[in-house]
Amino acid sequence: MLTIAYYFLQVVLCSSIMMGYYWLVLRNKRFHQYNRFYLLNAALLSWCIPLIKINVAKPVDEAAPPLLNLLNIVAGNNSEIEHIVVQKGFAINWDMVLISLYACVSTFFLCFIIIALVRIYGLLKKYSCKSFGDVYLIMTSHVEGTPFSFFMYVFWNEAVDMQTATGQQMMQHELAHVREKHSIDKLFMQIIIMFGWFNPFFWLLKKELNLIHEFIADNKAIKNGDASSLAAMLLTAAYPNQQYLLTNPFFFSPIKRRILILTKTNHPRLSYARRVVVLPLLAVTVMLFAFRKNEIAKSIAPLNKVYTVVIDAGHGGKDFGAIAVDGTTEKDLALQMLKAIKNANKNDKIKLVFTREEDVYQSPIEKANFVNEQKADLFISLHINSAAKANEKLHGFEIDVPKQDGKRQNFEQSNFFAGSINNALAKTFQSNGIKTKEMGIWILKATNCPAALIECGYISNAKDLTLLKDEKQRNKMAELILEGIGNYFKNQESQVADMTFKTEKDKRYVVMHFKGGDSIVSPEIKDSAFLSENGTALDNQILSKLFNNFVMKNDGPNAIDDKITTLSYKGEKLVSIVYTGENKSRFVFKTIKHQRDVTLDEIEAETEKLDAKKIKSSIDRENIDALHLLYTTCIFKQQQFEIQQLRRKEQQVKNDITLVTRLNYLSVFF
Repeated sequence: MLTIAYYFLQVVLCSSIMMGYYWLVLRNKRFHQYNRFYLLNAALLSWCIPLIKINVAKPVDEAAPPLLNLLNIVAGNNSEIEHIVVQKGFAINWDMVLISLYACVSTFFLCFIIIALVRIYGLLKKYSCKSFGDVYLIMTSHVEGTPFSFFMYVFWNEAVDMQTATGQQMMQHELAHVREKHSIDKLFMQIIIMFGWFNPFFWLLKKELNLIHEFIADNKAIKNGDASSLAAMLLTAAYPNQQYLLTNPFFFSPIKRRILILTKTNHPRLSYARRVVVLPLLAVTVMLFAFRKNEIAKSIAPLNKVYTVVIDAGHGGKDFGAIAVDGTTEKDLALQMLKAIKNANKNDKIKLVFTREEDVYQSPIEKANFVNEQKADLFISLHINSAAKANEKLHGFEIDVPKQDGKRQNFEQSNFFAGSINNALAKTFQSNGIKTKEMGIWILKATNCPAALIECGYISNAKDLTLLKDEKQRNKMAELILEGIGNYFKNQESQVADMTFKTEKDKRYVVMHFKGGDSIVSPEIKDSAFLSENGTALDNQILSKLFNNFVMKNDGPNAIDDKITTLSYKGEKLVSIVYTGENKSRFVFKTIKHQRDVTLDEIEAETEKLDAKKIKSSIDRENIDALHLLYTTCIFKQQQFEIQQLRRKEQQVKNDITLVTRLNYLSVFF
């Protein structure tokens, strides 16, 4: 409904611009045929120009895909997705009210057109008709509004003597209406009014067009601009008490203006200039309403292979899902959202497969088997949320992920995937976060790939329901879902797949290989850089885990506070220090004896007590080299830091030494 209202508003604005030009430049000028052509086209273009969409691509700076931001998963109370039906009650659906009002008024004007045609047809049946060349003359008596013309018919009043000079001029006037086909203009304008009755500029346009018709007919009937002859004709014609909607009555329009136009002197050069000005006006109008800025990012980071994503529109067929107070069903809204995603997908590296594209029923088992048969990389189930009447104010989208119960291998990746979708949608829509049902959702657990269920909004909330029924808003949501899918895959490709050691000329390096196919070589390092405190090696999987943990949790420069966090992997107790400043991020790891969060303030307070010279003499250069490796890798994958900052070696080493020094004194707390 909002889309239609926006279109109608554009129609009004477009017609106001074109009528404004007519009123200021063309009105009361003697180029009547041109004005007639202009007004007819103004009415038509006012409807058409807002429909023109010309997208102008505006490239934006290349940037890395946003890093995934993990959200806390909130446990819910429901164990499965339930078929919730909102109890129907009295509620005003304003969309239907406005549509019904529009249809009623349009029907009212249609009835007027039909009545006018029926009355004209009745006159044709009642009175005799005589043919004069290409015109048919119907002589009437005591018919109000005559003389008038309609297409090839002239309805004449017997009280007006056609043998007099004035009568002949009146006949020429009506013949001019017939031969200029003014009845077509009138019928066209009545159709415009029937659909655009809400637009005041259409009513003004109709009035001006009727006057233009009279000006043209006056010029044809009266030679040499004889104002007295026109006055005589107007006095001869009886003042009609009614007019037929589609006819051209003789006595119409203000007398003073008709006489003024008839006697007005024409200036050819000026009149030509007035008509030519319409060309730039039309161009400007098209630019205002038709052109749309379409920011197209340069290939942010194209995917390296084709991924299969299976999307399910929840419910279907005999399973209606939740039902709104106006009868809208969840199954229909979910299917509309699915089709919006299908139409919005322009990425040839993301292959979309759908469980259903029609209103059919499928059991959860059938859907799960279908997903697994497709060997999907991701699975999305689209649903619409619902709440009891007491909670009808609840609104916004939320995302459900499978519960971690020891059987689910893809829980972590489902969480990453849900975070990517949430980050994208939250830029425009209200987010209720990522949740998991207490007993899980069966279809999410039954699929062999990362999966998430998106509740696109609340069908029980009037605001959300209006949004979900708005095609423009659905398309926006679809685009953001696809953006989240693309960011997830790109971040997956940015994860470390493997680390290998490389030796050249007795120098040792580490090559970090990423899932997307990229790789990076570290500065020269020594094996001791990858040893834990007790002498055991931190294997490649641990290093990969550390790096991926940083990439997934860090949201870019200056995004998180200075802090020290701990994690555990395969029995190894690890600590990471992450801080931001001067658009830089640092990452250091080391094994520790106990797992406890330590604030950076605590570290700083303790290191200030130590002798700086002793600290400097105890620095482990291999640890600094390891730090360089991870620091350089993070910079490479995020693509958000300036090259100049990387060149500032002196300051970089100073910061690295400070971090490693703090790390060496962690034993104070453990």
